Amino acid sequence: MKRLAGKSTRTKDKVEQTLDVSKILGVDVSGNPRLVQEVGQALLDRIIDRTVDDNEDVSGNRFDSYSKAYRESEDWDEFGKSASDINLSLTGDMMDSLDFKTKGSKVTIKVSKNETGKAFGNISGIRGKNKSVINPRDWFGVSAKDVKKVKSKFKDDIANIKDEVSTANEQAVTDLLTVSFVDQESPEDVFNLAFSELFEVNDGS
Repeated sequence: MKRLAGKSTRTKDKVEQTLDVSKILGVDVSGNPRLVQEVGQALLDRIIDRTVDDNEDVSGNRFDSYSKAYRESEDWDEFGKSASDINLSLTGDMMDSLDFKTKGSKVTIKVSKNETGKAFGNISGIRGKNKSVINPRDWFGVSAKDVKKVKSKFKDDIANIKDEVSTANEQAVTDLLTVSFVDQESPEDVFNLAFSELFEVNDGS
């Protein structure tokens, strides 16, 4: 199975992936829960779109065709499956179980507990009592390519944050120089104060 971005766990008991939105966007978003939430939703949507609409796994490869036995099963006719649309959505329950949570700048995308067995079975191909490997379809997760696609949707947000940081830096320097001039601080003291304030602004404090 492909190694994913961030931290991931894919077992029969837990299928989830945690990513840092600050790293994805290249700017500090720890104080912007709205943006973290929006990126989390975009990451989840990317997994569904790639799997259901594009029929591609996490590496961008097309899924293997359905087996002859599955095509001839009762489920095939009952759910109106198509041989050309390998979307891993028999009932839709597995995809509907996808959810995410946020904490600070981090997003964790996960499959609900009652669908992890099915999700892992598709990812690994390990199915049935004899644990045989049948047509693994490594669908879950966000790859570097997916991250790049999602990041492109937030160009304006990234630019706005960078502008805010730049403005805050300039204001910090202006304020320090003004105060230092009034207090008649030495040039060395002004330099040290300016850089200490800049670091505090960039750290989001």
